[in-house]
Amino acid sequence: MASCEGWLLLFCEGSMFFFCPLSRAKIDIPGTFPHTVTSNHVAILSAPLTSEDCVVGVISRTKTEIKFHAFRRGATSWTEHNLKSKYPKRIRYAAYHKRGFYFFDNTNLMVYYSIDQPELRLAEARYVKPETDDEGIIFRFDNEEETNQMNELKERLALEDMSQVSICGTIVSCDNARINKMVPYENNRVLQKQGAWFQPRLHQISENQSW
Repeated sequence: MASCEGWLLLFCEGSMFFFCPLSRAKIDIPGTFPHTVTSNHVAILSAPLTSEDCVVGVISRTKTEIKFHAFRRGATSWTEHNLKSKYPKRIRYAAYHKRGFYFFDNTNLMVYYSIDQPELRLAEARYVKPETDDEGIIFRFDNEEETNQMNELKERLALEDMSQVSICGTIVSCDNARINKMVPYENNRVLQKQGAWFQPRLHQISENQSW
C-alpha cells in the first residue's frame, strides 16, 4: 500500500503491518483496518515509521464520497474522516508536508488533510517554483521522460502481464535536494500481483516489535 525508506506498508486479512523485504523485519500496526479490501487505496506516512510522530494516512473513495483513515503511533484504533464529493475520481500521487497530507489526481485536483485541523478539504493544485522552503509543497510529479523510463523498467522485470500488476508509489529524492519527486500509484484494481517502488535498506529490529 505504501513505501517509505525501505519499508513497505502491507495489508493482509484485515491487518496492516510494516515489512522490510531485505531483512524480513516486521512491525505490526495494532487494531483492525476498517476495510476488508484495499483495491483503490493510497497510503503514505508522515515520518519514518520509527519516529514517535509517525502517522499513517490511507485514502480511498466510493462513488459518492472520499474516505480518509489515519493511525497515529501509540493509538489503538483508526480514525475516519469522510467528504461528500465525486471528485477527484482517482488518486495517483500522495505526499506529506508540514503536518499535512496531500493527495493528487492526474489533473489539478487535490485532497488535503491537516493533522492539526482534522478534516478533509478539496482544492486545486497550483504549479509554481517556490523561492524558499516556506512557500508551498516542495514535491513534483514525474515528467514524460521519467514515466517512459519506469515503463521500460517494468518491461525488464520479465513479467508478460506486467500491465496487470498493481503498484504502489513512493517519494524519491531528486538531484535538487529541495524538491522530491512523487512516484504515481497504480493500485486501482483488485489484482493478484502486487508491486512497489522502494529504496533498498537493511532494517534490523528486535523481534515482536509493534507500534
